[in-house]
Amino acid sequence: MNIIGIDPSLTATGIIALQDGIIDLAQTTKNRPELDLHDRVRLIFEQINKVIQHPSITPDLIVIEGLSLHSTGQGLDKTFYLGHRIREELKRFKDSDHIPWIEVPPKQLKLFICNNGNAPKELMLKEVYKRWGVDFTSNDLADAYSLARVGMAYLGEDSDLYAYQKAVIASLKSEKPAKKTRKKVKE
Repeated sequence: MNIIGIDPSLTATGIIALQDGIIDLAQTTKNRPELDLHDRVRLIFEQINKVIQHPSITPDLIVIEGLSLHSTGQGLDKTFYLGHRIREELKRFKDSDHIPWIEVPPKQLKLFICNNGNAPKELMLKEVYKRWGVDFTSNDLADAYSLARVGMAYLGEDSDLYAYQKAVIASLKSEKPAKKTRKKVKE
């Protein structure tokens, strides 16, 4: 099972390819601030395309981090433009090569990894190391790896999940998590 995780960013997009749960490829795009926005975005999705089309990878699923809809600040329009362009490319891959992809909202990703939708990035790094023994120095790669692990769980390739992780996967699949049974009170 080959899963690709993509953590999109104009400064450093993290890309991880897992093959049967083992890292096959890990890379971060290089920031090129001297280029205009369109050229920077083009270079990012060219790198993503190279990974997707790499002959040894052939993804069964691509998982991308969703846009942070509560973000504010300078450059937000540029980040949304990048996100839109990457999704256009993923749609093209789905239509032409039948490669499915899913989008994981940032809070859901943090909830899946840390059991806390508001976890700081440093905690994400720590939890990835604790759970899977993979040590990253980059938040971008840790997030991309985490997205790929969500993809494994989404496809049923990781059955060793906590209840909160199962709830995230159910939510991504638009399934309702199983309700807890309540004990009936005898009258």
